[in-house]
Amino acid sequence: MPTLAVICGAFIAGVLALLLRYRFIAGLLLGIAWLGFHAHGYRSLIQHVESYQQPVRFSGTITQLDAKSYGLQMRLNLHRIEGYGQCCNALFKAALIIYDNQARDFEVGQVLVATAKLKPAHAPLNHYGFNYTRWLLAKQVVAKGRLIEIESISGARDWRERSVANLAASLITLEQGGVILALLSGDKRLLAPEQLTRFREAGLSHLLVVSGLHIATVGLWVWGGLSLLLAGNRFRVSRLILCLAATLGYVALTGWALPALRALLMFSLVLLGVFYRQLWRPWQGVLLSALVIVLVFPFSVYDSSFYLSFAATAAVLLALWWQRTSKLKQLVAIQLVIGLMLLPLQLGLFGGVALFALPINLVMVPLFTLVVIPGCMMGLLLLGVSEPLSMLVWQTMGVVIAYVDNALASLSELSPLSAHAPGWLSGMWWLVLSSLLLLRSRLSRAAVLLAVLLAPSINTLLVAPQRASQWRVVVLDVGQGLSVVVERAGHVLLYDTGARYPSGFSFFEASFLPWWRGNGSPRVEHIVLSHADNDHAGAELPLLSMFPGADVYRGRDHRWSSANCNDTVDWHGLRLRLFHAEQFSGNNGSCLLLVEGPMHRVLISGDVERSAEEVLVEKGLPKVDVLVSPHHGSRSSSSRAWVRALKPQYVVHSAGFANQYGFPATETLEAYRGAQQYVTASSGSVEFRISQSGVEVVSERSHRQRYWYHRNTSSDLAPDWVE
Repeated sequence: MPTLAVICGAFIAGVLALLLRYRFIAGLLLGIAWLGFHAHGYRSLIQHVESYQQPVRFSGTITQLDAKSYGLQMRLNLHRIEGYGQCCNALFKAALIIYDNQARDFEVGQVLVATAKLKPAHAPLNHYGFNYTRWLLAKQVVAKGRLIEIESISGARDWRERSVANLAASLITLEQGGVILALLSGDKRLLAPEQLTRFREAGLSHLLVVSGLHIATVGLWVWGGLSLLLAGNRFRVSRLILCLAATLGYVALTGWALPALRALLMFSLVLLGVFYRQLWRPWQGVLLSALVIVLVFPFSVYDSSFYLSFAATAAVLLALWWQRTSKLKQLVAIQLVIGLMLLPLQLGLFGGVALFALPINLVMVPLFTLVVIPGCMMGLLLLGVSEPLSMLVWQTMGVVIAYVDNALASLSELSPLSAHAPGWLSGMWWLVLSSLLLLRSRLSRAAVLLAVLLAPSINTLLVAPQRASQWRVVVLDVGQGLSVVVERAGHVLLYDTGARYPSGFSFFEASFLPWWRGNGSPRVEHIVLSHADNDHAGAELPLLSMFPGADVYRGRDHRWSSANCNDTVDWHGLRLRLFHAEQFSGNNGSCLLLVEGPMHRVLISGDVERSAEEVLVEKGLPKVDVLVSPHHGSRSSSSRAWVRALKPQYVVHSAGFANQYGFPATETLEAYRGAQQYVTASSGSVEFRISQSGVEVVSERSHRQRYWYHRNTSSDLAPDWVE
């Protein structure tokens, strides 16, 4: 990230360039300065939170409430925070996520003054995993924390929250009330998780987020109705104003959600461009709306929906330019172009695609545009006239939605609805480059369209196959826990799963499964569970049910009926040695794994402490190249005898960010001085690519250093020899 001096210099240079009428250069420099000021505001607040080791006083407006199994999660727009002063200004608006495990009554719109124990916005980082750090940045969240004490609560629930609560009370009795509420307000409080999953895997999740399709549908239906009531050119401006007012009210009902705001801006500018051609063309209106969004909400560029929304709009304009004949052909062309143009974006952003998205959307988009969304809106309008009539309309729409949901459920039983694959972002460069070159060459429209849609697939030729002689060890970033993958020639061993929490969140699902799918779903042949603690074996049951054919090894733990960690296995050219200190249980009874290749050794040591280390050292331990440190780098492990016996070149401490135990301990880091050390809290996942030529190390955070928000902050950094 540029320094503040560089940002100020860019601003001054941009102003000078503007005065000299170098508009392109001026726009570039002023854009850098604008985004840079926001980035500095975000980073300075994070560093301020980091500097506080004790609870901090803050004030903010509650903007969102989510009831969880473990308590209440609230999001606030931050006003002030102790020691920092004003947090919301023209340049930057910060947010907090606060957890409250007491049954206290809060309402959206209230101003809360309280004390909380905060941690800076930070998240585990794994290859192919969901980038939660980027999500926090897109939402401008600077810190998360636990509510300790409330000083005052003022204000009342805002009108939007009251309206949505009343709607939810009316719709909760309907089987498909959750979908109807989502279509009307964007609120998903009534939606069942399994229904959300079905819509997402079928490529229909965009139907449950109020965005371009919904705004355009409401706007065009309102325009059509007004054209019947206010016919003639003299009412043309009146129809336009009322149409825009209706869409504005719809967006207000969503709570001014950014996707809805973005869609409203695009719809308004494109509509004005159509009516007043001297202002701008439709494609210029899309670009202008993108400019306005970036200026007003600069962090929206880190939101995946920003790119999906504008790419979908560009696809619609491209399809209308390509196919100008019948309306039916235009509809098919729009869905075809959207589906194929968004494919590289979906692969790059999510690492997978919905297999049947194109044919399903060809049916569902017209159905929702012509029937479901207008019907739900009609029910909303009738609610103020006759509640029974309104409920009748909603029940009818519920029958239609139920047919859709049942069809998706039946289809999911026959075949997976989605497939995961590596996301090659460079394919987007092929998309842009090929379209520009072909548009310049004046080829036929069909040739241009074909080249634009197929260009991203060329990128698959650029991915070099992995060398067959190489094997990999990946220490996943699972917070305060452990999970390690050993991969050799398309075969996998998984050591521990990380934690699983009462909320349902599982690091096995968030970290390992994305890695596994992103690597082509290789066969999992061996599973090692070091001991029964939640941070190591929390996802034992879903893991074993998903891979029933794998060989399972367990350490000695009183929570398990038996241990079977005493074996040597020849595995695809590697030797696996499983052993434990037999006289211990629990942490010290952890099952250790020694992986021996032709030239290198890797040891994964669970949670053993000094007493077990002493026994294992007496039995004899070989020198290793890579060590996953015992017990997350605690001071109760890594004795001098242990370190002296192993003499590792690389050490990984799997520990959570700012964890309450202070892992890895300073004494432990000192004990391994001389080895290159990695802490997953600051490095993200760490991958060792091992071959006869040596050991190559890639840490996920270093790999993403080009993104300023992934760079280590001051408290992340251990001594110079630790990454």
